Amino acid sequence: DTDTDTDTDTDTDTDTDTDPDPADVDDDGDGFTENQGDCNDADMSINPGAYDSCVDSADTNCNGTGFDQATTGGLSYALLSDAAQALTDGATLEICGTVPDALVIDGVDNVAVVPTAGTTSGISGGTSVQNAQDITFQDLALSQSGGAALTVTNAGVDVTGATMSSSTSGLVADGSTVSLTNVAIDGSSGRGIRVSNTALALTDVDITNSANGGMRADTGSFVNFSGLVQFVSNTTSSDGGGIRLVGGSQLVANGPVVFETNSAARGGAIFAQGSTTSVSLLQTGSPHSFERNEATSTSAGDGGGAIALDGGTLMVVDATFDGNTAAQDGGALLIGGGTSTVVDLIAVEATGNFAAARGGAVLVRDGAGVTVEDSVFTGATSVTSQGGLVSMVGDTSSSFTAARSDFQFGFANEGGGFHLNASSGSTGHT
Repeated sequence: DTDTDTDTDTDTDTDTDTDPDPADVDDDGDGFTENQGDCNDADMSINPGAYDSCVDSADTNCNGTGFDQATTGGLSYALLSDAAQALTDGATLEICGTVPDALVIDGVDNVAVVPTAGTTSGISGGTSVQNAQDITFQDLALSQSGGAALTVTNAGVDVTGATMSSSTSGLVADGSTVSLTNVAIDGSSGRGIRVSNTALALTDVDITNSANGGMRADTGSFVNFSGLVQFVSNTTSSDGGGIRLVGGSQLVANGPVVFETNSAARGGAIFAQGSTTSVSLLQTGSPHSFERNEATSTSAGDGGGAIALDGGTLMVVDATFDGNTAAQDGGALLIGGGTSTVVDLIAVEATGNFAAARGGAVLVRDGAGVTVEDSVFTGATSVTSQGGLVSMVGDTSSSFTAARSDFQFGFANEGGGFHLNASSGSTGHT
């Protein structure tokens, strides 16, 4: 102690001053002390409020890991689930690298999910969006080993520049509006896409190698294609190797669609069923293409190597059907479903299609009506039965009307060009 009474002697009073705990002192001036969680109080860039970049291993936010999964609101989080809980309307969620955690976005709107700058990022634990609008995903790899890569329920979602893979489906949506742009869905063990009561827009999308068909649209869904949409090497033991459209759903393609080497029991590329279901492949400047698709069912009356239509309407404008096959009827197209079924084929070129039974290129039955304009059907084969190019069977009200079209080089046991099955009461008009 110092001499406080000026008598030259050292005072012997008790020391009453207190020195602060060093851990309560903010040594580096970053606003945090060691007792407040600063894990390096000699470096002001390291503190609990710092941004923890996922491009290095430094634990800059003192949460115990140098590899945080996500960042939002200026804070980084060790777990993606914690970051999702912190989301607010209008937030941006940055994904750091490939994250094994699941992402659930529920009840917040206008959220952008993006990769951290300079990283290749994705979510491998599955992503779910529900009760939310204007949610965007950009340049991410979305996957899940035990469920859909992306599930959307009562929500609005836009996905751009993404890849999707899953042990079930790439996308499952119900009661939602979903847009996919520049997206690749590959290798799903279920349908690549399954939507119900949903508006779905695909632009420049590839759906490949799905083990239970490329896409299913059900319960009044509306599907719109633009850009180039491709279905390649999708298979199913059910119907619709590329697309299964049922329950009054509608498909409109304003861009070229490619169906190649897809297979199904009925409708190797497309299966559509129901009186209010419709398919419209419109003129786009580049032809739609159906090549080497296959209908595999050997049951009598099944088929449609490229398209099987069981009710509803079909319009195809500017398309090629090349090398499609059916194990039974309709090497390229099988048209049925009753008198309400209406088909228009305009500027179609069908070459080298093959049916093991009837209708090497086309089979019409059940009162369906088909109109063909400005088209060419050539080189089709009905191996064991009737109608090398076109076969008409069943209901007497079935019709086939052609204008400004060529039919040539059909091969069959009966009727190399056309076969009208009079024994079953069918009448046809050409």
